[in-house]
Amino acid sequence: MKGRFAALLTCGLSLAAAATAQQPPAAFSPPATLKGPCLDTVESKTAWFDPSNYPLLGNGVKVGRAFYHPDPEYSESARQAKTQGMVLLAVAINAEGNVDAVKVVCSLEPGLDQNAADAAKKWKFTPATKDGEPVPVQIEVAVGFRLY
Repeated sequence: MKGRFAALLTCGLSLAAAATAQQPPAAFSPPATLKGPCLDTVESKTAWFDPSNYPLLGNGVKVGRAFYHPDPEYSESARQAKTQGMVLLAVAINAEGNVDAVKVVCSLEPGLDQNAADAAKKWKFTPATKDGEPVPVQIEVAVGFRLY
């Protein structure tokens, strides 16, 4: 009995694999209320803050990790519109790991943008380092908003 079941299962899996191999993959189309990331433009690759005050990652600069990062609130207008997606933020972090400034790089919805920026200003990081010494840094952070 177990042998027949195993043979049927193997046969069924083989047929399923063959059937899916013949069909082209379905194109993903996100729901209308799900906003995608910003386009990859030249502007998205620039420094958002003065690099002499907040160096970019790389060149020996290693980012710290966030150890306190409260989630942003969902704005009521976005909740009613069922808006979901990502807000991309540029965050300037000082040598102590505190957030000095936040800019919205990729907008989603005005209320969600503001709530993401407000939450990011409260975040705390272990300091970024260069050659083992704490340094300020600027990073981009994606903040997701999803309704469940």
